[in-house]
Amino acid sequence: MACFWLNQDATNVEILSYIQQKEAVFYNIQVTVGEIFWVIPRRYSEFYALHQTLVMDHGLSKDILPDKQLLHIRSPMFIETRRKGLEKYLRHALTFLQQTMPKVFVNFLGFNKYDIFFLLQDMAVKMFSEADTILSRDKGHDFITLELFALTEFLQKAIPVPECSEHKCDIGVILDVCSQLQIVNVKAEGRSNTDTLYEKSSIDLCKLQFDLSPFKVAFFLIPQFLVHF
Repeated sequence: MACFWLNQDATNVEILSYIQQKEAVFYNIQVTVGEIFWVIPRRYSEFYALHQTLVMDHGLSKDILPDKQLLHIRSPMFIETRRKGLEKYLRHALTFLQQTMPKVFVNFLGFNKYDIFFLLQDMAVKMFSEADTILSRDKGHDFITLELFALTEFLQKAIPVPECSEHKCDIGVILDVCSQLQIVNVKAEGRSNTDTLYEKSSIDLCKLQFDLSPFKVAFFLIPQFLVHF
Protein backbone atom coordinates (compact mmCIF):
# COMPACT_ATOMS: atom_id res chain seq x y z
CA MET A 1 0.00 0.00 0.00
CA ALA A 2 0.95 3.62 -0.36
CA CYS A 3 2.04 5.89 2.47
CA PHE A 4 1.97 9.52 1.39
CA TRP A 5 3.35 10.96 4.63
CA LEU A 6 6.50 8.86 4.22
CA ASN A 7 6.81 9.50 0.47
CA GLN A 8 5.83 13.11 -0.15
CA ASP A 9 8.88 13.70 -2.35
CA ALA A 10 8.14 10.52 -4.31
CA THR A 11 4.50 11.35 -5.07
CA ASN A 12 3.33 12.28 -8.54
CA VAL A 13 0.09 12.70 -10.46
CA GLU A 14 -0.33 12.44 -14.21
CA ILE A 15 -3.13 11.92 -16.70
CA LEU A 16 -1.94 9.28 -19.12
CA SER A 17 -5.10 8.75 -21.14
CA TYR A 18 -8.80 9.44 -21.46
CA ILE A 19 -11.93 7.49 -22.37
CA GLN A 20 -14.91 8.85 -24.28
CA GLN A 21 -18.24 7.33 -23.27
CA LYS A 22 -21.28 8.72 -25.07
CA GLU A 23 -21.62 12.27 -23.75
CA ALA A 24 -18.79 12.08 -21.22
CA VAL A 25 -14.99 12.11 -21.26
CA PHE A 26 -13.19 10.42 -18.38
CA TYR A 27 -9.58 11.40 -17.71
CA ASN A 28 -7.52 8.55 -16.24
CA ILE A 29 -5.46 9.97 -13.39
CA GLN A 30 -2.49 7.89 -12.30
CA VAL A 31 -1.30 8.61 -8.76
CA THR A 32 2.14 7.30 -7.85
CA VAL A 33 3.40 7.17 -4.26
CA GLY A 34 6.81 5.55 -3.99
CA GLU A 35 6.54 2.17 -5.71
CA ILE A 36 2.73 2.05 -5.56
CA PHE A 37 0.40 3.50 -8.17
CA TRP A 38 -3.30 3.47 -8.97
CA VAL A 39 -5.58 4.88 -11.65
CA ILE A 40 -8.81 6.74 -11.02
CA PRO A 41 -11.09 8.18 -13.76
CA ARG A 42 -12.59 11.66 -13.35
CA ARG A 43 -14.77 13.88 -15.54
CA TYR A 44 -14.12 17.57 -16.06
CA SER A 45 -17.25 18.37 -14.01
CA GLU A 46 -15.63 16.60 -11.04
CA PHE A 47 -12.47 18.66 -11.48
CA TYR A 48 -14.60 21.80 -11.58
CA ALA A 49 -16.48 20.91 -8.37
CA LEU A 50 -13.20 20.07 -6.62
CA HIS A 51 -11.67 23.35 -7.73
CA GLN A 52 -14.53 25.42 -6.33
CA THR A 53 -14.05 23.85 -2.91
CA LEU A 54 -10.27 24.18 -2.94
CA VAL A 55 -10.50 27.84 -3.93
CA MET A 56 -13.12 28.73 -1.33
CA ASP A 57 -11.89 26.65 1.60
CA HIS A 58 -8.18 26.10 1.05
CA GLY A 59 -6.83 29.15 -0.77
CA LEU A 60 -5.99 27.57 -4.12
CA SER A 61 -5.54 30.06 -6.96
CA LYS A 62 -8.79 30.61 -8.85
CA ASP A 63 -7.39 30.86 -12.37
CA ILE A 64 -5.35 27.66 -12.74
CA LEU A 65 -8.12 25.26 -13.83
CA PRO A 66 -8.68 24.99 -17.61
CA ASP A 67 -11.79 26.94 -18.57
CA LYS A 68 -15.16 25.45 -19.32
CA GLN A 69 -15.99 25.46 -23.02
CA LEU A 70 -19.10 24.56 -24.95
CA LEU A 71 -17.67 24.31 -28.46
CA HIS A 72 -15.49 21.48 -29.80
CA ILE A 73 -15.44 19.73 -26.43
CA ARG A 74 -15.51 16.29 -28.11
CA SER A 75 -12.74 16.91 -30.62
CA PRO A 76 -9.53 14.90 -30.01
CA MET A 77 -7.41 18.05 -30.19
CA PHE A 78 -9.51 19.81 -27.55
CA ILE A 79 -9.55 16.77 -25.26
CA GLU A 80 -5.78 16.38 -25.50
CA THR A 81 -5.25 20.06 -24.70
CA ARG A 82 -7.59 19.77 -21.72
CA ARG A 83 -5.83 16.58 -20.57
CA LYS A 84 -2.51 18.42 -20.42
CA GLY A 85 -4.12 21.36 -18.65
CA LEU A 86 -5.79 19.16 -16.03
CA GLU A 87 -2.55 17.30 -15.40
CA LYS A 88 -0.74 20.60 -14.82
CA TYR A 89 -3.57 21.66 -12.52
CA LEU A 90 -3.33 18.52 -10.38
CA ARG A 91 0.43 18.84 -10.02
CA HIS A 92 0.10 22.46 -8.93
CA ALA A 93 -2.65 21.57 -6.45
CA LEU A 94 -0.63 18.68 -5.01
CA THR A 95 2.39 20.92 -4.45
CA PHE A 96 0.24 23.63 -2.88
CA LEU A 97 -1.73 21.27 -0.61
CA GLN A 98 0.84 18.60 0.27
CA GLN A 99 1.30 19.77 3.87
CA THR A 100 -2.41 19.67 4.71
CA MET A 101 -3.97 17.31 2.14
CA PRO A 102 -7.65 18.38 2.53
CA LYS A 103 -10.04 15.46 2.61
CA VAL A 104 -11.85 16.58 -0.54
CA PHE A 105 -8.53 16.42 -2.42
CA VAL A 106 -7.57 13.11 -0.79
CA ASN A 107 -10.83 11.49 -1.85
CA PHE A 108 -10.70 12.95 -5.36
CA LEU A 109 -7.33 11.27 -5.96
CA GLY A 110 -8.30 8.02 -4.24
CA PHE A 111 -5.84 8.21 -1.35
CA ASN A 112 -8.61 7.05 1.00
CA LYS A 113 -8.69 3.70 -0.84
CA TYR A 114 -5.00 2.99 -1.43
CA ASP A 115 -3.04 4.89 1.25
CA ILE A 116 -2.41 3.45 4.73
CA PHE A 117 -3.14 6.59 6.74
CA PHE A 118 -6.08 7.93 4.78
CA LEU A 119 -7.77 4.52 4.58
CA LEU A 120 -7.47 4.14 8.37
CA GLN A 121 -8.82 7.63 8.86
CA ASP A 122 -12.04 6.70 7.06
CA MET A 123 -12.10 3.38 8.90
CA ALA A 124 -11.81 5.11 12.30
CA VAL A 125 -14.62 7.54 11.51
CA LYS A 126 -16.87 4.71 10.35
CA MET A 127 -16.13 2.52 13.36
CA PHE A 128 -16.73 5.41 15.75
CA SER A 129 -20.20 6.01 14.30
CA GLU A 130 -21.10 2.32 13.93
CA ALA A 131 -19.40 0.76 16.97
CA ASP A 132 -22.63 -0.11 18.78
CA THR A 133 -24.07 -1.77 15.68
CA ILE A 134 -20.87 -3.69 14.94
CA LEU A 135 -20.56 -5.03 18.48
CA SER A 136 -24.24 -5.94 18.79
CA ARG A 137 -24.41 -8.33 15.81
CA ASP A 138 -22.72 -11.40 17.28
CA LYS A 139 -19.57 -9.30 17.67
CA GLY A 140 -18.45 -10.17 14.16
CA HIS A 141 -17.14 -7.88 11.45
CA ASP A 142 -15.89 -8.04 7.86
CA PHE A 143 -12.50 -6.60 6.96
CA ILE A 144 -10.86 -6.31 3.58
CA THR A 145 -7.21 -7.24 3.27
CA LEU A 146 -6.09 -3.64 2.83
CA GLU A 147 -7.65 -2.61 6.14
CA LEU A 148 -5.77 -5.28 8.09
CA PHE A 149 -2.51 -4.54 6.30
CA ALA A 150 -2.92 -0.79 6.85
CA LEU A 151 -3.58 -1.35 10.56
CA THR A 152 -0.49 -3.56 10.84
CA GLU A 153 1.74 -1.06 9.04
CA PHE A 154 0.43 1.89 11.05
CA LEU A 155 1.20 0.13 14.33
CA GLN A 156 4.67 -0.95 13.21
CA LYS A 157 5.86 2.23 11.48
CA ALA A 158 6.20 5.77 12.73
CA ILE A 159 4.08 7.63 10.19
CA PRO A 160 4.59 11.39 10.60
CA VAL A 161 1.44 13.49 10.37
CA PRO A 162 2.00 17.28 10.28
CA GLU A 163 0.31 19.20 13.07
CA CYS A 164 -1.34 21.43 10.49
CA SER A 165 -3.10 18.46 8.90
CA GLU A 166 -6.88 18.55 9.16
CA HIS A 167 -6.91 14.77 9.46
CA LYS A 168 -7.38 13.19 12.86
CA CYS A 169 -6.93 9.44 12.73
CA ASP A 170 -7.77 8.05 16.16
CA ILE A 171 -6.30 4.59 15.85
CA GLY A 172 -7.56 3.92 19.38
CA VAL A 173 -11.14 3.76 18.09
CA ILE A 174 -10.20 0.97 15.68
CA LEU A 175 -8.20 -0.95 18.29
CA ASP A 176 -10.98 -0.67 20.86
CA VAL A 177 -13.57 -2.15 18.50
CA CYS A 178 -11.18 -4.83 17.24
CA SER A 179 -10.35 -5.97 20.76
CA GLN A 180 -14.05 -6.67 21.42
CA LEU A 181 -14.76 -8.68 18.28
CA GLN A 182 -15.27 -12.43 18.47
CA ILE A 183 -15.41 -13.19 14.74
CA VAL A 184 -13.29 -11.63 12.01
CA ASN A 185 -14.11 -12.32 8.37
CA VAL A 186 -11.34 -11.34 5.94
CA LYS A 187 -12.72 -10.59 2.49
CA ALA A 188 -10.63 -10.42 -0.68
CA GLU A 189 -12.47 -7.37 -1.97
CA GLY A 190 -11.37 -5.87 -5.27
CA ARG A 191 -9.74 -9.06 -6.57
CA SER A 192 -10.78 -10.69 -9.83
CA ASN A 193 -10.68 -14.43 -10.48
CA THR A 194 -7.51 -14.15 -12.55
CA ASP A 195 -5.64 -11.31 -10.88
CA THR A 196 -4.48 -10.61 -7.34
CA LEU A 197 -4.02 -6.87 -7.94
CA TYR A 198 -6.41 -4.64 -6.04
CA GLU A 199 -8.77 -2.85 -8.43
CA LYS A 200 -6.88 -0.43 -10.72
CA SER A 201 -3.66 -0.40 -8.71
CA SER A 202 -0.28 -2.09 -8.41
CA ILE A 203 -1.14 -3.42 -4.94
CA ASP A 204 -0.83 -7.21 -4.90
CA LEU A 205 -3.20 -8.62 -2.29
CA CYS A 206 -1.18 -11.83 -2.02
CA LYS A 207 1.83 -9.87 -0.80
CA LEU A 208 0.05 -8.00 1.99
CA GLN A 209 0.97 -9.67 5.27
CA PHE A 210 -0.96 -8.61 8.33
CA ASP A 211 -0.77 -9.11 12.09
CA LEU A 212 -3.89 -10.33 13.89
CA SER A 213 -2.61 -9.68 17.42
CA PRO A 214 -4.92 -6.65 17.96
CA PHE A 215 -7.82 -9.09 17.80
CA LYS A 216 -8.88 -11.37 20.65
CA VAL A 217 -11.31 -13.42 18.64
CA ALA A 218 -12.62 -16.94 18.64
CA PHE A 219 -12.79 -17.39 14.85
CA PHE A 220 -10.96 -16.07 11.80
CA LEU A 221 -12.57 -16.64 8.42
CA ILE A 222 -9.80 -16.12 5.86
CA PRO A 223 -9.66 -17.05 2.15
CA GLN A 224 -7.00 -19.71 1.59
CA PHE A 225 -4.90 -17.63 -0.79
CA LEU A 226 -4.51 -14.99 1.95
CA VAL A 227 -3.24 -17.31 4.67
CA HIS A 228 0.37 -16.17 4.96
CA PHE A 229 0.52 -14.12 8.18
